[in-house]
Amino acid sequence: LIYIFEGDMLAKQNKAGDAAMQYDQARNFDANCVLAYIKAAKVYESINPNTSSEMLRKALEINPSYAIANKYLAELSYQTGFYSQAADSYKAYFSGGDYTIDDLTRYAASLYFNKKYDESLSAIKEGLAKEPNHRVLNRLLMYTNEKVKDYDGALAAGEKFFNLPLGNDTIKFLVEDYT
Repeated sequence: LIYIFEGDMLAKQNKAGDAAMQYDQARNFDANCVLAYIKAAKVYESINPNTSSEMLRKALEINPSYAIANKYLAELSYQTGFYSQAADSYKAYFSGGDYTIDDLTRYAASLYFNKKYDESLSAIKEGLAKEPNHRVLNRLLMYTNEKVKDYDGALAAGEKFFNLPLGNDTIKFLVEDYT
């Protein structure tokens, strides 16, 4: 645990390489230390996503029910465009029942990008039940309804989407929104 603590201190100082070495040391002393794999994966996330992904998978091999590893793997897969892996990891993470609207939104988007429109619609509707004016979910509803040829639903979703308050969003609309 001392190596994890030292790694955390170095990570806060933006010394990713040194932090990674400390997490490696923790794993050398305890090859089953899931926390060391998770911490190292977070350090490697922006430096080397493949290494980060491998470490998260190793953490899940050691402890398949470690929910946070599935969440981090889902987020990493989503950010790097591996939507099928993201959807699978989100689904595993959601089995614990503790997830945010942002998690649900990325899950729905992952399913959409994998052309699993019916599953995406289900996730979108769950999210909209919790937050009816969520801009991204309303956008996804419009896009997904169009893909499943529910043109009336797409039109209704589009009307709602374009009438939502803009708030502080930096991106108001995408070119695709008008299509």
